[in-house]
Formats: sequence, C-alpha cells, structure tokens
Amino acid sequence: MHFFEGKVAVVTGSASGIGLSLARACLARGMKVVLADADAERLAWAESHMRGEGEVLSVVTQVSQRESMVHLATETSRRFGDVHFLFNNAGVTGGGRAWDTTSLDWEWVLSVNLYGVIYGIQAFLPGMLAHGAPGYVVNTASAVALLDSHPSAPYHVSKHAVLALSQNLRASLKRTSVRVSCLCPSSVRTRILESDRRRPEPLPPGSAEKKRWRNHVRLMQEQIDGGLDPDVFSEIVMKGLQQRRFLIVSEPQLKTQARQSWTQLWTDEC
Repeated sequence: MHFFEGKVAVVTGSASGIGLSLARACLARGMKVVLADADAERLAWAESHMRGEGEVLSVVTQVSQRESMVHLATETSRRFGDVHFLFNNAGVTGGGRAWDTTSLDWEWVLSVNLYGVIYGIQAFLPGMLAHGAPGYVVNTASAVALLDSHPSAPYHVSKHAVLALSQNLRASLKRTSVRVSCLCPSSVRTRILESDRRRPEPLPPGSAEKKRWRNHVRLMQEQIDGGLDPDVFSEIVMKGLQQRRFLIVSEPQLKTQARQSWTQLWTDEC
C-alpha cells in the first residue's frame, strides 16, 4: 500500500469506464485523486459519489485543448501540490475506413486520443521531474496498438501512436525518477461507443457517415458488452504499476496474439 499511499493522482476521462475505476482504485489505496473529464454532469456525479472514499477534486477538462490541460495542472497544484501519478486515459472512437472518414473525425479522434496524451505530458511532466519524487506517467492505448486491424482507422492509428509515444517517453526518462507504463486493454465494458455525443459537430441523420457509425457500433457493441469489468482491469493496472511493467494488458493471451500479428506482417503479401 505504501507504493500509493499519500500520493497524488490525476486521471483524465474519469467520469466513467476505465478512468472512473482507476480513480476509485487510487482512492482505495490512500491516494488523493483529481478527476478530469469533458462531461461536466457525469463528472459532478462521479465526484459526489467518491467524496466518502477519500480526498478528491474534479476539474472539467477538454484534453484536446492544451490550455485546458494547463488549467487542470494549475488547479491540481493549488489543491494537492505535487503530482505523482498521471493517467492519460481519456479517449473516443469514431470514423471508419481511412478513405471515407471525414477530416473532422480524423482531427477529433487524434486530438483527444493522441494530443490529449501529449498535452498531459507537457502540462504535468516538468513538475513531476522538478519535485524529484518517484512518478508514473500511465498512458491508455489499446490492444489494437498491438494488433493489425480495427474497424475505425482513426482509432487504430491514434492508439498505435500512443504506444509509440509511450515507448519514446520511456526511453527519454530512463535516468530520471519518472517511469512510464502503457495500458493496452482489449474489450472492457465502457461507454466509448457513445463517443459521438462528444463529437464537435453531430453527424447528420441519414448521412453516409451516420450509417457507417451505426454499422461500427453494431460491429463493436457485442464485444464491448462481453468485455472485462473496468474494476477488474483497474486492479490489473495497479498490480502492473507495482511490478514496474511497461505494457499492461487486460488478458494474458494478448501477448501471444500480438506476437503472431507482428510476425505475420513479415510474411504476408501486400
């Protein structure tokens, strides 16, 4: 417990799903937790339900906007001081095939899934390095970052990028007090298929884009519904952090699947 107790954790995308479970897991281990999410209503609900579990602060945050992440860092410092655990967890999914996904959807998914992680690192890492205590940057990618396909090209690309960014960051921080982990969950029961609610512009009813999104939801909903409970995954994450694992996966078989996927790339025809 001493590994976590008394530390400060910031969790983006913490109003539901994996983020909410990670926040609760942190509180259960005696940490002070800052909840960050774009959904103000659900964020307020999450904070109200967590107040009895420990010290918690909520800050409405758009991870796709650098100034919003800087504001989050400022509010965190004002309330709790130094940050020890940064969970860059917020994510969305949208679009479909690479050639018929709109530019808006490409920009939206990458701005949240990739730039949200970049802005989190820029806003918090300098302070984590400055205070010198052991720190952990934990970036949520996905099992698709280890595999070779996904129905949503923007989502697939963004999660590969988060894994690459995490690898680069890990190498850059080797001689510092900050460690890096990358989460690669497979199917977990979250609200990610409701991402279109956060889309900058609603998809026009009856449009080709709307039809493609509905098809994407049909393809993925059964898999999500049959996925791992977020609380189970958050416990896997906490154990992985204590073991200083870089890659933390939701299911052991993902290691074999990833090895097979990447090996096959060397032999497959184009």
